[in-house]
Amino acid sequence: AMLDQYAGHLNLLKSTRSAYQHWRQADNNLKQLKENSQQNQAQKQLLEYQIKELNELSLGEEEFAELEQEHKRLSNSGELAATCQQALELI
Repeated sequence: AMLDQYAGHLNLLKSTRSAYQHWRQADNNLKQLKENSQQNQAQKQLLEYQIKELNELSLGEEEFAELEQEHKRLSNSGELAATCQQALELI
């Protein structure tokens, strides 16, 4: 910086510094976009796999309704177990 000041290149120094800062920001943005793209690709692959698995199951409406009921029952049993555990801790 001292040499640039002596040579009268302060404006060039400022513009170079500014260009470098813009480049660093653009580089960081690019890295973030690449990372997001990779995450999106992984999510897409997972969803495609899950759709394939569901399609292979070929559940009928009745089977789906039965699974939904069982899921609700099991979900409620988990909540019931947690409530019972809390009650036991209070005793």
